[in-house]
Amino acid sequence: MHPFRLVFLLPLLAACSSGGDPVACLAPHAGEIRADFEQAKLEETWSGEAEGIPENFTLVSSPTRKGAGALKLRARKGDVANGGVRSELTWDNQDRAGSDAFYAWSIRLDPSFPDIDRVEDAQGRANWQVMGQWHDQPDCQKGQSWDDIETRGPAVSVNYLWLSSADPKVQALMANGELATVVGFSDAMLERPLFGLIVQDRLRAVTPIEKDQWIDVRIHHHWSRGADGRVQWFVNGQLVHTYEGSTMWSDASQYFKLGLYRNPEIVPDQVFFVDEVFVTRDETAMTAFAEALK
Repeated sequence: MHPFRLVFLLPLLAACSSGGDPVACLAPHAGEIRADFEQAKLEETWSGEAEGIPENFTLVSSPTRKGAGALKLRARKGDVANGGVRSELTWDNQDRAGSDAFYAWSIRLDPSFPDIDRVEDAQGRANWQVMGQWHDQPDCQKGQSWDDIETRGPAVSVNYLWLSSADPKVQALMANGELATVVGFSDAMLERPLFGLIVQDRLRAVTPIEKDQWIDVRIHHHWSRGADGRVQWFVNGQLVHTYEGSTMWSDASQYFKLGLYRNPEIVPDQVFFVDEVFVTRDETAMTAFAEALK
């Protein structure tokens, strides 16, 4: 396992290889999906997979980012699926090394969404809360199985963070200068909800968010294991950070998981909503999609 460089983000287990009997390969998809959650059943609006307890996925008519429907999700202690506490939608866009892909979704944290004011649990593990991730998997074109690859955290992820000035671990990270290397971090980022971008096991950037408001997230990937890789991260229409460098653990498609995957020791329920999900390889289509949300 590869630990995150920032110790409070240690460790994330591979989402589809931790526990259970994962399939050899995820079902490949056609390179594009759009979900507005306005249909009567989840499988009618989301053609990928869902990982979690079914009762934690509910189609609702309010609140919505746009249109008549959204998806309400809940993470609850003890609700274990595929080896972890998670409520996630999964999509394998088959984006191999050298390709470009564009991902967008809107997310809203319920006003009751609790903040975990310590970045580590009592056992010294990170209180991770991953809300969007791109994960390694076996390269089925080479005949690999899960037994052939190393267990890793996601290559790229968007995480919910709450950094408390009273947390000894946060104090240590500020004192040794590690947090100063994170784009967007300042004392003003303490004691408030944040999203953080992690690439290759290191926190690269943070941005403030608000609960009970829709947050539009958009990411442009240029997938590569080399220096020409790129991740552009937009929040609410604003470019937060451009990362350049390796964005993949292997040449296989880094499959997408959207929702919440969290430390199993987190106690309170966490409720949030997802709407207007769009994945495409067409930059013009993504630009038009983003404009229509304004």
